[in-house]
Amino acid sequence: MKPKFKENMLPSSALKIIFLFSGINAIFLNFINSLGRRNPVSYLISTDLFADFLKVVLSYPGANELLPASNSSMNKIIYNYIINNPYKDATALSSGTLSHFHLPPLSTVLSLLSLQLMGMITVWGTFFVLLGILLITLAYIAKKYSDNMTGYCTWLLCIIVSYPCLFVIQRGNLFSALTSILIIIAMYLAYTQDKKYFAIFILAIAFNIRPNSAIFMIALYTAQHREFAKRVIMFLILSVFILGVTSVLANLLYHDYSIHNFLIGLNIYHTLYVIGDSGSAYNSSLFGILKLVFGYSKFVELASFFCGLIIAFSGLILHKKNYLTTPIFVFLICISYMLGTTIFADYHLMVFFAPLLLLSKNVNFTGETTLFKSFDFPSAIAFITSCFLLSPKNYFIHHGVNSQAFINPVIGLLSYCLIIYYIRKNNISYTPKTSS
Repeated sequence: MKPKFKENMLPSSALKIIFLFSGINAIFLNFINSLGRRNPVSYLISTDLFADFLKVVLSYPGANELLPASNSSMNKIIYNYIINNPYKDATALSSGTLSHFHLPPLSTVLSLLSLQLMGMITVWGTFFVLLGILLITLAYIAKKYSDNMTGYCTWLLCIIVSYPCLFVIQRGNLFSALTSILIIIAMYLAYTQDKKYFAIFILAIAFNIRPNSAIFMIALYTAQHREFAKRVIMFLILSVFILGVTSVLANLLYHDYSIHNFLIGLNIYHTLYVIGDSGSAYNSSLFGILKLVFGYSKFVELASFFCGLIIAFSGLILHKKNYLTTPIFVFLICISYMLGTTIFADYHLMVFFAPLLLLSKNVNFTGETTLFKSFDFPSAIAFITSCFLLSPKNYFIHHGVNSQAFINPVIGLLSYCLIIYYIRKNNISYTPKTSS
């Protein structure tokens, strides 16, 4: 049975919770500042502004032609990113230093095309056009999940002021935003439009930007095994096709790029970010916290990966037996995606809008005015946890690691355990809608 809410109560409640946690964090940071202590916030600080996108794009051959002539503050940023770029060319592959070769072929093609666009409409023009397209897409998603203008504006504000969205904008990590947007769209197509094959195509694109997103194919499971096998085969064919085409395009645009060099670059990235400490600062994965406690080992890396798989497949089994509604099932896959990925930087938390928005499509609007009395327990846990993960938790830095790297995986794992405990204790199932 669907929860019953007063219209627009769910998005307005989500916005209030995000504002509440943001306000608590802001008060705490103001208190820290008054004591003269180090402020753990980085996403509102201008250092490394838009660096995750600009530094990568400006590391490719031809970027030197974009060196600015004037000495304005914005041009100084571009000059610094070109001259002191940490992402090296093919010479870095033999020395084991960071390069741009860790990016998959599709991301490389998008980066190279962005560089060409910068030559036409300037560096800043390109960045803000691409950022604008992503924000417009998020606005379109908010509209699709809204029944009126009030709900639309509330969802849109909720997305824009969320911590991962602000982090994306400040860091300029457009590829992470694109991956989350593709996953949210895929879940929308699969569960509100019943366009599962279109959703598979969208997930194949997301996979070619961030391979870990393949875990969301579990969300397209159907009890008809032959049908699900067709979906998996289609996903594999599309993924390989996109990989092949973009590999050829990447090599045509940049002759040093090849699958061989990509694998070498990826191995170097693994050494620096997974084994080393370069990826620890804002990592919300289970691996991140286990590594902080026990240090790196292959066992720790594999344990976190298999923990993510256990969460996803246990969610699938419970969903198949009608113990989980679709939004809660998608929520558990998001938890699996977060915990099971070795490096899960905070801007990837935007993916938690997928279950949050699906919850809004899984309610009946009535005169009810009490949010949590209307929710069943798993829905309440998914709702609160999603809002919490979408809020800032910058309270301290320990050995260069932000407090969110400790808090997020613990909250994610706790939410999973609470949902499983509730289901085992109460043995309550629901009647699903007939769907293929």
